[in-house]
Amino acid sequence: MGFGHSRHRSYSREEGYRAAREAVEKALALNPNLAEAHAQMGRIKQQIDFDWTAADASYRRAMELEPGNPDFAVFAADSSSILGHLDEALQLHRRAVDLDPLSARSWEGLGEIEFREGKLDQAEADLKKAQELRPDDDLSSLFLSEIYVMQGRPQDALPEIQRVHYDFGRTFLYAIAYDALARKRRRMLH
Repeated sequence: MGFGHSRHRSYSREEGYRAAREAVEKALALNPNLAEAHAQMGRIKQQIDFDWTAADASYRRAMELEPGNPDFAVFAADSSSILGHLDEALQLHRRAVDLDPLSARSWEGLGEIEFREGKLDQAEADLKKAQELRPDDDLSSLFLSEIYVMQGRPQDALPEIQRVHYDFGRTFLYAIAYDALARKRRRMLH
């Protein structure tokens, strides 16, 4: 090879997925009690295979092997939420917060589940905690703006909507907030 040519080969997405799966399978063959390998297998099962049940089993195995790892609790909580087990997801997110109270992702997950369960005041408090810990993340703002509209405070939603990074989300949220503001004004005039 001449100067300037790379010896590294480019991989397609499918080749990358296959290589990742092979690496995780090899790690598990060498050590079936490797928690991180089970967690990564869960991600493969969830994000590539769309096998939610197998992903959940992998996340749970990772948690069994390393119960003090807050990331594994978050993975298992998110998996429980996908499977519709919100009570369990709530418990797992609380566990993640207890394990690492400085993790914005754990607080955010807790707030998201509380939001889904209609516990809007608690969700608001926990999402604000997530924002304090990671001000540049917009997922908390997305949920907070919806909470404010649901609480009849659409004017409070507007600054949160500005923090949402993607256009579709902002457009949707502005539509519901401005609609709520218009309905609120009409009620005040009559």
